[in-house]
Order: sequence, then C-alpha cells, then structure tokens
Amino acid sequence: MANTYNLEIVGFQTKITDGDLENVVVEIHYKHSVVAEDGETWKAISTCIVLDAPDPDNFTEFNELTPEIVESWIGEDRIESDKAILDEQLLEAQAPSYELKETPW
Repeated sequence: MANTYNLEIVGFQTKITDGDLENVVVEIHYKHSVVAEDGETWKAISTCIVLDAPDPDNFTEFNELTPEIVESWIGEDRIESDKAILDEQLLEAQAPSYELKETPW
C-alpha cells in the first residue's frame, strides 16, 4: 500500500471588484496531507498560492468554481513539490535524523 495524499482547499482571498469582474480569487489557501503506508504516521502542510491577474476573456465566476478548476490553478508542479516535501517529512518522522536536546547544565 502506498502513501495516501489529500489536498483540501481551505478558502480564498478574493478581490471584491477588479474592473468589470467581481469576487476575483487572488489567493488559494489549502492544506496538503499524507498518511504513510502504515496508516498511522501522517504529516500535513498548510500553505497558500498567489495567483496572477485574471484573464477577463477566460474568467470563471466564483460560484462556478470546482475543486478540479482550483487544483488546476495550483498546478501539477506545485502539487508534486508538496508531495515531495511531505514524503521527506514522513521519512524524518519514521527514522529521525535530528533530536532536540536540553542544555547540558
């Protein structure tokens, strides 16, 4: 069984008006998590991505957004980068290479 990933769109920062456009998404806030093969070890990151200015000729109304549209705005490269970070965090949690030490005095 492989690691299981979940991308959850948490919310948006929107610009109330931008020219003739309304409710323009300018930031996507999301959480990306992973559960290891063991079903017990997990890690998560919460982050946001700032979007470029919208194309008025290719604008999606806020109420018409879907998870698929928003995930396409985040982009496959960013999603894969998040997964790589989460994989590293899982490996560190399962076999730590660092530890916090109290002062020796």
